[in-house]
Amino acid sequence: NSQLTTLYMYTNQIEYLPDCMLKNMGNLVTLNIRQNKIKYIWNNSCIPIGSKLRTIDGYDNQIEYLPDCFLSNMGELYTLNFRNNKIRYIWNQSCIPETNKLEILNLHQNLIECIPENFLKNMSKLRTLSLNNNKLKCVPYFTGLPAQNNLQNLNLEYNNLMYINASFFMNMFKLKAVNLHYNDLVACPGLEGLPVGVYTRTLNLNNNKIATVHELFLRDKTRTQTLNMNNNPHMTYLPNYSGLTSPNVLQNLHIRFSGLRALTSTFFINMTSLRYLYLSDNNIKTIP
Repeated sequence: NSQLTTLYMYTNQIEYLPDCMLKNMGNLVTLNIRQNKIKYIWNNSCIPIGSKLRTIDGYDNQIEYLPDCFLSNMGELYTLNFRNNKIRYIWNQSCIPETNKLEILNLHQNLIECIPENFLKNMSKLRTLSLNNNKLKCVPYFTGLPAQNNLQNLNLEYNNLMYINASFFMNMFKLKAVNLHYNDLVACPGLEGLPVGVYTRTLNLNNNKIATVHELFLRDKTRTQTLNMNNNPHMTYLPNYSGLTSPNVLQNLHIRFSGLRALTSTFFINMTSLRYLYLSDNNIKTIP
């Protein structure tokens, strides 16, 4: 069994990795294959059971898909980075070990169009999920995220999302940042599905096509500090009530370049902690 713990092969012209490349590398902890021309990743069957791999960096290659059982023997994996590839297909969750330690999953800047149902099943340690800059048109009704989980950062910006069901956010009790800017959302996503009291410090919904805001949009968002809804040109009015209850910690509210024609004073009820209110570059004619 090789004693090799670190393998750097970045910035070469490698086009493929042999299936059994890691067969005798049971002590390997770090694998860096970024910036090559790799199209296909190995089959998990040749990865030793009990693999010690903690970091795989496959950034900037030409990988088209990740095999279903790609992670089945990687119970110690902490960081998986396949940003800037050509991935269209994501693995089947059934092959992810229940005891996995994956905390950072970066699939930013690929060609993924849809996330499988129960995609996050068994990923109780996951802290950051980055699926931004893909071709996402839909997300599943349920991610499969376990009730006891650690997901804090959800990055879905720069996609083609038009709608998100409330059940998608089920079990995201520790979520701190939700980034949904630069999509095609026509209505505020199902953020009412976020568990009560969840600490979403930042909600980014700017640069969408949101036309209306539901009156209970901010219900249970008492711990949200920043709400950004800039550049939603179809949003001509605000509801009479935001749904925000007191006490809360909303400090920054951004609604610029959004076509607003009028304001309702009752929308701002209970925003007792508000420090910065940005309403410039709209069509507001009167102040209530």
